[in-house]
Amino acid sequence: MFCGYNRYRHAPKLAQRLGWMPPLAHHCLAMLLTAVPATTMNRLLGAFTTRHGISLPGDKAHKLGGKLRDGDFDSIDRIYAGLVTEWPAAETLVVNGTIPANLLDERQRWPQLADPVARMMALDGLTYLPDDILVKVDRAAMAVSLETRAPFLDKHVIEFAWSLPMHFKQRDGQGKWLLRRLLDRYVPDHLTDRPKMGFGVPLDEWLRGPLRDWAETLLDENRLVREGFFHPSPVRQAWERHLGGRDNHGHRLWSILMFQSWLEARA
Repeated sequence: MFCGYNRYRHAPKLAQRLGWMPPLAHHCLAMLLTAVPATTMNRLLGAFTTRHGISLPGDKAHKLGGKLRDGDFDSIDRIYAGLVTEWPAAETLVVNGTIPANLLDERQRWPQLADPVARMMALDGLTYLPDDILVKVDRAAMAVSLETRAPFLDKHVIEFAWSLPMHFKQRDGQGKWLLRRLLDRYVPDHLTDRPKMGFGVPLDEWLRGPLRDWAETLLDENRLVREGFFHPSPVRQAWERHLGGRDNHGHRLWSILMFQSWLEARA
């Protein structure tokens, strides 16, 4: 991960290009980016953008449009915070909700690194890596009594990676530059020089299709009011926009559905 980094390689340029624009221009651009439903954009542009290393163009356009509407482009740090936030103002989603103290909201505690990409890498290493990626790997592996290892997280590899200047990690718009050059010695470049392939499941379509009735039951407005954990309005709004194909809120809604399913099992 630290040897080569793709996750936010375009964010600094994006902040530079959009940061100077007045709020009205941001709003107009947001309307343009979200004028076509995300699912339609994915279908029409997916084949073209995938060849250029960009998957789900509709989802990305809508997410960028949402951040522009929310005013999240006045600094690179706000862009980062917005990109790693699943539910904006999540405390307003939960009845009497509050957000505990956390590193992402306490920017005075962020690593003091001049390079914004390095700063985001460090934050991911402190938050996203241990609290998300490694947790998922550990739970999945332990569920089947499987021991896993993360060789890129070896102490010496990490120390070496952080000692490298950024141009060894990103060059000419390409991430993982040094790691790719190392792999060139051992494998054909067509195995490494291709679009990223994730491990996602078609959650968005499942919720519109075979899981729709199950989700509708758990997200029923009267049920949400009766149980008293979530404010129904933002949940129902996200669900209805998702069903209409306007936005893809599958992962956002899945968190709530998992809580609702757990709550039902305990009843």
